[in-house]
Amino acid sequence: MDSFGAVRKLAREKHDAMKARAAGASSATALLAQARIAANAKVQAVPAEHPLLAGGDGALHRSGATPSVYVSNELAPDMAAYVEAHEFGHFWIETPIDPAVVARGSDPGAPEENSPTGIRRVEAYSPQELRERFANVFAREFLLPTPEARRLFMLGESAKQIADEVGVPLGLVNQQLAVALLLPESPEKTKKASDAPDLDPSQKEAAEHEGSPLLAEAGPGTGKTRTLVARIEHLLAKGVPPAGILVLTFSNKAAREIKERIATTSADAAAEIWAGTFHAFGLEFVRKFGHLEGIREPVKLLDQADQLQFLEGELTNLKLDHFLWLSEPAFALRHILGAIARAKDEVFSPEKYADAAERMGRAADHDEKRILRAQKTAEVAGVYRYYEDRLRAEGIVDFADLINRPIEILRNHPEIRDEIRGQYLHILVDEYQDVNRASALLLKELAGEGKTLWVVGDARQSIYRFRGAAPTNTTNFEKDYPNAKRKALAINYRSRKQIVDAFVTYADQMEIGRCRGNSLEAKRGLGTAPVNFNVARDREGEIAGLAAIINQYRAQGRDYRNQAILCRGHSYLQKIAAGLEAAGVPVLNLGDIFEREEVRDLLSLISFVSEPHRAGLMRAATLPRYRMMLSDVQKFLAVADEMDKTPLAALKALDAMPDISSDGKKALHQLRVDLDAIGFKTGPGQMLFDLLFERGLVRDYLPGVTPADQQRRLAIHQLLQFAAENDTSGQTDPKRQFLDWIRRLAVFGDDRSLRELPAAVDGIDAVRLMTVHLSKGLEFDVVHLPGLGRGMFPLSGGGGSVCPAPDGMLETPVEDSKAEEEECLFFVALSRGRDHLSLSRAERYNERGVSKPSLALEAIASHLPRPPNSAPTWTTTLPARAQDPLRPDLKVDGREHDGRDIETYDECPRRYLYQVVLGLSRSRQDNGFVHFHRTVYRVLRWLSQQTGAVDAAQIKAEFDARWAETGPVGNPLELVYRTSAEQMLERERHRSRSGIRIAETVSVNVGGHSVRLEIDEIEQTGRNLIVRRLRTGRAPSTPDQRLLHALMLEAAEQTLGGKGNFRIRYLSTDDEMPVKLDGVMQDRLERASAALSGLGQGAFPAKPSDDCPRCPHYFICRAVPD
Repeated sequence: MDSFGAVRKLAREKHDAMKARAAGASSATALLAQARIAANAKVQAVPAEHPLLAGGDGALHRSGATPSVYVSNELAPDMAAYVEAHEFGHFWIETPIDPAVVARGSDPGAPEENSPTGIRRVEAYSPQELRERFANVFAREFLLPTPEARRLFMLGESAKQIADEVGVPLGLVNQQLAVALLLPESPEKTKKASDAPDLDPSQKEAAEHEGSPLLAEAGPGTGKTRTLVARIEHLLAKGVPPAGILVLTFSNKAAREIKERIATTSADAAAEIWAGTFHAFGLEFVRKFGHLEGIREPVKLLDQADQLQFLEGELTNLKLDHFLWLSEPAFALRHILGAIARAKDEVFSPEKYADAAERMGRAADHDEKRILRAQKTAEVAGVYRYYEDRLRAEGIVDFADLINRPIEILRNHPEIRDEIRGQYLHILVDEYQDVNRASALLLKELAGEGKTLWVVGDARQSIYRFRGAAPTNTTNFEKDYPNAKRKALAINYRSRKQIVDAFVTYADQMEIGRCRGNSLEAKRGLGTAPVNFNVARDREGEIAGLAAIINQYRAQGRDYRNQAILCRGHSYLQKIAAGLEAAGVPVLNLGDIFEREEVRDLLSLISFVSEPHRAGLMRAATLPRYRMMLSDVQKFLAVADEMDKTPLAALKALDAMPDISSDGKKALHQLRVDLDAIGFKTGPGQMLFDLLFERGLVRDYLPGVTPADQQRRLAIHQLLQFAAENDTSGQTDPKRQFLDWIRRLAVFGDDRSLRELPAAVDGIDAVRLMTVHLSKGLEFDVVHLPGLGRGMFPLSGGGGSVCPAPDGMLETPVEDSKAEEEECLFFVALSRGRDHLSLSRAERYNERGVSKPSLALEAIASHLPRPPNSAPTWTTTLPARAQDPLRPDLKVDGREHDGRDIETYDECPRRYLYQVVLGLSRSRQDNGFVHFHRTVYRVLRWLSQQTGAVDAAQIKAEFDARWAETGPVGNPLELVYRTSAEQMLERERHRSRSGIRIAETVSVNVGGHSVRLEIDEIEQTGRNLIVRRLRTGRAPSTPDQRLLHALMLEAAEQTLGGKGNFRIRYLSTDDEMPVKLDGVMQDRLERASAALSGLGQGAFPAKPSDDCPRCPHYFICRAVPD
């Protein structure tokens, strides 16, 4: 069986056949009764511990005269039906193993595809796992085909009613409904030109190579996967047993594609070949052999959330200084974990890390920057040592250990190494340029001298160095395997000759391509104007030009779905998406999935239930099903607060709320009914499935067939699958835990992996928008490359790492590696197009100045229709974009304002609306830092009011009292916060307060408005002022010239007269930093004036930023009831 689509097709065929035999009956009982007859199978219920079950819930035995299916007699009837159907799946798919066992506790509602985040992204499509996935999908589609699930639901039945009617588990129905209602029909797959059945001479020579390790150099479009599959077919034809072939890939998707292609000619062989990522292989390896080196069984693998939680729990033992970020400890720990993972990629032990830090310290001499870097490296080394010791003591592993620990086991246990080498007679590696150094060393242990090692890759396409990819593995291949050979694939089957010539010319100038032959024959020959280049006046003009040229290509027969826009980064992609949609061009781009409207609709309901102070009702009340007036929302929340109840609990007291309108009560009653089954322990996936398919909320999202409508449903599907994988159990509310995890994913940028789309989207006729990274391995009729300004693509500079690699760890200096990776990215981008490559740039991308052409354009100038610095050829502009509507009913008319509120408006007017106008919670997160910060300031205020010296006992007594009242008592990091607070206050106790005015309130006049500001400290000597703000954190690398500070300084000067200097005192380090505001004062006052004007109009637009996930209103943003 070659794919999940083929499995579904077979299951539907069997369903239809069994239904016909049952005279139209389609219950699970009727279908399975006919399946037994058709398969001539005996089905028997046996005790759960019966040996015939082999430890599972069900087992298919083929060895007797007739097939036998055994099912645990402890299963509920619906689960027994699923298990039996699962076994018939094994029977009809012709699973070769005997017995075929359904694992105990198998989940009929498990997502078909693993989420790209968390632990399941590691697990491979090993022969055994793939068989179980196929059988699981078969069981679902056989018992309840997706068209039937949709039909029943559209007739008005709920998920539970369908489950009861058919006689299957509710989880199975939910998954079938998710597919049937939310995903478009998958189109038939189209073959790439490079997948031609006949091998060309260079492919054939590579595929049939014998006698030594081989690196097949596969340039863009040369049929890399076809050649790799041909290699496997060659081995099978020679008599190599399928189980003796190991295929290691960069992604599970690639592994599945390889197995599917093999299955078209030999399904049995495909089922027995092991194909998956290095990490998936490592996971299977440590499950089998990890006990030899103290890894406990079952293997516990820490995912990102586990790692952070693990280190947060140990924060008091980590002895952090530079990386003790009290406001957000996890953020610093995340960077440290990244540094540790990077070290493990290089097999760089804690001892080596510490030694490197010591050498850096000795070499720093008196250079402060180098001293600081050495100190930070030493701090990371200490955490690395502690972390590694704890992992080993507890017998658990992290993601990087899935490579490093197998290396260790293979080196320490030669008998295991010999066993593995004897098991896998041939090893094939895909995308060898993206393999990290640790994986290359693991491969060396597996392959030995590599006589039967066959790898394929292209160093020019190495675009994952930020993940540890080491293209030096390709350049050093002969060093690692002295008898190795190289053979290059010679023909490009993808692109027109002019496109091939362009990227070959670029390759000749790449650092990594200069010393190799880059020429390729273009099989498809010359095209008509395949390379285009345009210049726009500005960014908006470039987007308008893109819209026009996309429609031009469409008029020539290139559907939207066959065109792609590739960008270096995500931010410009989002701007392009918005502009194209405004111009009427459909785009396929989920973007920041947690910031999509339909996703936030659902997350706001989870927030309403699990975050009582986050006012999720503000967004829920804008949904058609729960629509109510803002006044009713405010009254309800106020009454809930008065009753000291959570909003969810307050729904039960709805009848005792006379001031709420009848429409409001009707909406709240519907919400109460819909949430009736939701409890503290209900998981986020359970809650969403219940709301969508049991209560019917999904019906509001079903109308519409446009690409935008389809994407809305697709986004809900992605959220559902992600939520289902986070249905954890424990002492905390899993829904609250889920929302916290989403915030962290978004803050760290790890949510981008959720933008990977399922195959079902292929049928949506919309322009594909993606980063170059996501385009790897894809091809399109037309490729558009915008944003080709100097330093934008290829990207130059970029921020430095929070935890830079220690000296000596990396073979290639970081700066050189980044530059090479940028060249590789542009090379990949140039080579995705089949028929047309459309490049563009704008003369301006911001107000700061003219943007020069990208240096990459200069490199391929001879292939462009006009010079890179040509005058603009795109001169149209986009239609005006819709602005957030004004809310004059919520405008602020007052003439007096708090300065901090004005800064809030400047940062994000929508947040001002939520916090100041509507009175929602201001707390960014209900964490220990907020309480720590508040308590320190209370004691500082008390200290400022004391006359004379304050001894240690006095300040301790005051501190203890305030800590008990408002401190983070009971917080896991309480000791860290308390220790830091005591150190700060002890320093402040000794500090002279003579002549300092404490917590003085002053005002500044801005356009006739009075803006009040409370200043922590003011020192005045004659007409000279020092205006000081106290912060509990550390000094940033650049002065903090924010609006609030400019207002403070201006207010002090207006109120007290004289000339002031602004300073910030950072209590964590006792550092004081001067902040020069002269050069920005006018700008800041103009921004304050604009804020006051916006308040008077009722203008509260959202202002998205990287800081959004930290906002308390993240899940309700933009929504305000009428």
